[in-house]
Amino acid sequence: MTVAQEPDLQAALYAVLTAAVADVERHGELVDVPVFDHAPRDQTGLYIVMDGFSVQDRSMKNREVAAHPFLVRVLIRPGGEVAYDMGLMFVKQITGKLHTALMASRLFDCPLEHTSTDFDDGDDGAEPSSVSRYRVIL
Repeated sequence: MTVAQEPDLQAALYAVLTAAVADVERHGELVDVPVFDHAPRDQTGLYIVMDGFSVQDRSMKNREVAAHPFLVRVLIRPGGEVAYDMGLMFVKQITGKLHTALMASRLFDCPLEHTSTDFDDGDDGAEPSSVSRYRVIL
């Protein structure tokens, strides 16, 4: 897969992520969890950002095979009582839900590889968050 197909990969990834968080509940109520390809400045509450996309050539001659690494971030930004009620455990639950969905998916009939996941508990003044690194070779 080449740079020209990167938008198709991003769209397929978006579909997997939005489906994975469609039924997220907190205290028995559904929570809206938007998925973005950028970090909006005014977004509050729980949200997902998919970014860090790149294309790394893996072909021997014709540039038809590439590794496509990307990041999936789970973020909570204060604003409203819902955001203040969510902590690192909730971030871990959402991260696990996303990871399960991504590893079960086959984007363009190819499995994803998980590289790492890091959690930030927010002790340094930041809000609880996670960043997971994946790649797919197409």
